[in-house]
Amino acid sequence: MKLENGINYMSRLGDGKRIKGYNINGQLIIKLMDEVGLDVRVLNMDGGIIPEFEDLQKKDGKDRFNLLHEIPTVDPFADGYYTVTEFDQPTWGTIPLIMKSKFTITESEFCKKVFSEFTKNEIAIIQPPLTDNFKPSGKKARFNNNIEDFGFKFLAVFEWVMRKDPYTLIKAFCDEFKPDEDVCLLLRTYSPQQNIRYWLGTLAQHHNVFWLNDKIDDISTLYRACDCQVSATLGEGFGRTHVESMACGMLNIVPKHTAIKEYANMSNALMVGCKEEPVGNRPNELRHLIGSWFKVQVPDYDQLRAAMRVAFEEDCSVFKKNAVKINQRFTNDNTKEQIREAFEL
Repeated sequence: MKLENGINYMSRLGDGKRIKGYNINGQLIIKLMDEVGLDVRVLNMDGGIIPEFEDLQKKDGKDRFNLLHEIPTVDPFADGYYTVTEFDQPTWGTIPLIMKSKFTITESEFCKKVFSEFTKNEIAIIQPPLTDNFKPSGKKARFNNNIEDFGFKFLAVFEWVMRKDPYTLIKAFCDEFKPDEDVCLLLRTYSPQQNIRYWLGTLAQHHNVFWLNDKIDDISTLYRACDCQVSATLGEGFGRTHVESMACGMLNIVPKHTAIKEYANMSNALMVGCKEEPVGNRPNELRHLIGSWFKVQVPDYDQLRAAMRVAFEEDCSVFKKNAVKINQRFTNDNTKEQIREAFEL
């Protein structure tokens, strides 16, 4: 899309107190947009000045294309959206906004295909690059002795929401492994709605499942300190934590669905088959946006358990070796080229 007056890039870029991965990715995209010569003005929806972008935040916003890098319902009046969909169909509130969007940017071919069913306007793909810290060598996170002593550590990094299905993940681990086996499951998760301690007490009492809720400045140190990241997710518009951990040389167990299939395969990860099912009566913070009939891709439970057993008992070094190659794909140069193509620079 060729722009006459540049863009207002509206996004949550952090408040300077605790920077999330989403904030970092937004800042990376802005930096690269500026470097390729796109006239971008920055609006931090978290408030405050980002020192690196102070000059961009002070630009005049008049007559610019308003691009919202957020869930579209956050600003229904934006001109266009930089967003993803995690399912084969968008949520109710998103559909009319994608239909009216003059220009949509997303992060995968999967999302582009889904959105293209609802708009004839242009859709582009821009994928945030991996930063230099995501590599096999480097500092490793340290745990308390109770966790450190386990010989094998599964890790799951996610927000505790319906789509990530932590309930199935925890149940599969507890069903597959006995408490006296030398293996644990670490959950790097948070939730604004659910009581995580309650669910761990309900689903994993007296088992080797631990909640990591301490501040970690560099998530790559956590990937390098663990052996395998495992996910029971019901859909991903991209799946940033999988890409990051693969770049660190980590084994991944992932469902074979949605955007995950664009970078994970049988040579660099343990893939779990899926089947389509209605959401049904799952704990669901999106109930106001989707009905019980809404279809999701559900990982096969037995395959998920079997994959965890393979990861624990077998030599999976070939998957890790191939996983690291993902670093060659998500680079600054490739992202810059996507930006140039999207904005016809």
